[in-house]
Amino acid sequence: MAVFFKNLEIIRNTVKKFYGIKIYKINGISKGTDNSNFNIKLKNRDLILTIFENLKYKEINRCIKFMYILRNNGIKTAIQYKNIFGKGVSFILDKPFSIFEKINGTNIEKTNVNHVCLVGNFVSRIHDITVNNTDFNIKNRNHIGVIKKKFEKFKKNINEEYKYLIENEIEFQEKNILKEKHICHNDIFRDNIFFNKKNKNITGIIDFYFSGMENILYDLSTVLNDWCIYNNKINKRKMLYLIQYYKRKRKINLKLLNICLRYTSLKFLITRMYDIIVKKKKKAYLNKKYSIFKNILYKHIKNEMFFKKKYKKYRG
Repeated sequence: MAVFFKNLEIIRNTVKKFYGIKIYKINGISKGTDNSNFNIKLKNRDLILTIFENLKYKEINRCIKFMYILRNNGIKTAIQYKNIFGKGVSFILDKPFSIFEKINGTNIEKTNVNHVCLVGNFVSRIHDITVNNTDFNIKNRNHIGVIKKKFEKFKKNINEEYKYLIENEIEFQEKNILKEKHICHNDIFRDNIFFNKKNKNITGIIDFYFSGMENILYDLSTVLNDWCIYNNKINKRKMLYLIQYYKRKRKINLKLLNICLRYTSLKFLITRMYDIIVKKKKKAYLNKKYSIFKNILYKHIKNEMFFKKKYKKYRG
């Protein structure tokens, strides 16, 4: 989440016009890098307003449909409010926006073993639902071809170490693409999952706007590469616990998982470098250095995660 749209008065007037809602207070939500998000306070409740900076109308509706597929199968997601015309998406200065229920709970900055165990089980539940929904799909907007094009736009501006690492990893990934695909969230980072006050239960998941057809191991790898990282280092114990709890519902090929861990590290390395170097989004990435993903990628290339004896007890 982030704030790019600045005119709060236009937001107030547009919401009143299309939803018949009077906003008492509106605050921007600073987290994130892509959409403009606001907490809007009404007389008796708070809601979330999202202005979509990059997505088109049809893409938004397909992402929302995926959100409701999960909700209808027991995964807590936000309710989308309809406008006076019965539509979930409205427009403000030609930009689409939606209003959602605010999910109760808090995000986790520093994870513990309990968090990753809950998330491992939660993600496996999501994947059980998605593999059984073969009649619905969303185009993946961040496949390897898109990632390569982003890299081409800034590779002249980086040092030889980064260039060599990225070029060789792209070549490796193109030879090892996993072909089986299902709908994936693709962005299950810590700021998109909410926990209750005692951190004992997950209260919901948000931000479905990177959803697309992908192999579910790539989706799981995104989770592992975020939830099990702290101070720029992989916490192997947390990673293996998360895998263990995921495996209670779904089997995992660890060799393929390592390929996917490498891919998602590469993807987020390139995406972050592209946003900072090309898009100049330095403010959106304060304290989020792209060197983190370089270091994580090196670790996965060495593949020391799954084959050291000292971690055998966590593998299940």
